[in-house]
Amino acid sequence: MVYTWIADISHLREEETYRKYYEEAPDFRREKADLLRFPQDRAQSVGVWALLERMRKQCGAGPDQVFNLSHTRDYVV
Repeated sequence: MVYTWIADISHLREEETYRKYYEEAPDFRREKADLLRFPQDRAQSVGVWALLERMRKQCGAGPDQVFNLSHTRDYVV
C-alpha cells in the first residue's frame, strides 16, 4: 500500500516558526539546512523532516521503512 502525505510549509518562512521546527530536527538535518543558501530551501529541508516524523508517529513506521521525500515551493511531500 502507498500513502502520500503533503504539507504546506509557507508558515516556516516566519523566523519564530522556523526556529521551533529547526530545534526539533536531529543534528544531521540541522547541519544540512544550515548549508543551504536560501531561506526557502532551509524551510523545505526542515519541513520535509517534520512531515516525515509526523507520518512515522501516526503510522507507527520504523527506521527500516522506505520513504521518498520531495518538495516544491511551499509544499513538501
